[in-house]
Amino acid sequence: MSGPKRADVQAELRAAHGAAQRASSLVAEAEYAVLRALLGDLDRATQRGFSTSSAENDLARARDDVPSKRDAKVALALANSLRDRANAAADAARAKLREADRAHQSAVAEYGRASSEYDNASRALDRSVGDHYKQSEMNLAREASRRFNVAADLGKAAAQSRLQARSSVGEALALARQAQAAADEVNKRAAACARESEERTRAEEEARRIAEEVLRRATVAVNSARAALSALPAAECDKFAPSSLGELTRRIETAEGQLAQGDSAAAQQLADAVGAEAPRLAAKVAAARAEYDHRLTSAQTAVDELNATLGAVDAKLIGQWSDDPDAVAAAQAALQRADDHIAAERFEDAASDASGAAAQLRGATNSAAESQAANDRRISIGDAIMDVLEDMGFRVFSADGTKNEPLKITGQVPDESGRGDFKLEIPLTGDVDFEVAAAEGDGSCSGAVKELRERLAERGVGFTVTDWGYGHEPGGGQLPVQTETETQTQLETQTG
Repeated sequence: MSGPKRADVQAELRAAHGAAQRASSLVAEAEYAVLRALLGDLDRATQRGFSTSSAENDLARARDDVPSKRDAKVALALANSLRDRANAAADAARAKLREADRAHQSAVAEYGRASSEYDNASRALDRSVGDHYKQSEMNLAREASRRFNVAADLGKAAAQSRLQARSSVGEALALARQAQAAADEVNKRAAACARESEERTRAEEEARRIAEEVLRRATVAVNSARAALSALPAAECDKFAPSSLGELTRRIETAEGQLAQGDSAAAQQLADAVGAEAPRLAAKVAAARAEYDHRLTSAQTAVDELNATLGAVDAKLIGQWSDDPDAVAAAQAALQRADDHIAAERFEDAASDASGAAAQLRGATNSAAESQAANDRRISIGDAIMDVLEDMGFRVFSADGTKNEPLKITGQVPDESGRGDFKLEIPLTGDVDFEVAAAEGDGSCSGAVKELRERLAERGVGFTVTDWGYGHEPGGGQLPVQTETETQTQLETQTG
């Protein structure tokens, strides 16, 4: 009985390697698309810059006795520090991305070298004659196997490198947005400090025309306190410290009334208290604003990553082959929820929903790629089975398998030879479930099964007869039964 050509086995092995490579490339390409999208956001954020030059100019011309100047200078130092950290993080993220790309290219190159070694071994085997021991061909085959294993290890390292790069880019993007918010905030605070400084100077010039010393001091105090309140960001005070600015405004209006009625001492006392409260309120609001910006940018970054992931995945592939076929629809719903959470300022909920959905999409893409590769291997096994059945004179019919349904093959006897009809089902695991339709006591059918088993074994495909049609092998004989574990091990050996 002639077995399959060696080229048949080699073709199936190459098909298995190609399936694994296609799956790996699919996952890598989706992950790179996410990285490129996030890197584009990072580039746009850093290109805008984090300039605080206007704040530096405003503070340079502001008076030193303006209470808000000290806090503004502290905020300026923090903003500049955040800018430096953001730039460093962006540089580190870009370096991580380059590292991930190098790791991916190394894996691809090693896979190419392994394939080349495999082809060399195949050609050497094809050129050889006879069945004598072929040490040189074996050495080539072992080298190809070694390189495939190296390529697999490099592929795992590349996947880990991509994971680190995605984390690094996300962190850098969040930090860049925080730095931008801090720069915008300190520029506003410095401008307000400069305006307060100008108001104080103007108030002092007006007070110099007042002869009475007590009235002059009270006037300066009231006008300075009013200038300090005017420098506060009203909208942010209302948001982060509700009613605080309104209360201070009512108190300074009282002081202005006392001054107009001639009660200079009471007016000055109240104005000095308001002037002392103003910078404390400014610091409180600034701290709340910084925390708000941090929470907001974290949520926005998580939403950006989810958007990028949604744009990169293959929805059809996930729906057809993933363990989680509804992952895309779930991610789209999570994106809408995250946007709603941000609008309602529930930033932690937005980040949680978006991050969870992005992770779910990555898992769905991975499982889809694995299932698609398993289906390619299953098709290769099915093709081998159908070739053998046709060689044995059977009419062969097949139906493609799906994620949950097996590939089905039927071999029908074209005559009344009594060998019976064969039914095979191949799930994604690659195990072959085999049924025989034959009359009880039909020993010729057993012989056909034995022939089929031997031919397929030469191609690395084993199977177990799950149903003879009447509960036992005809003639009471026992065919060697290959367990699922043995079948799986054999297939994995063949596929590297």
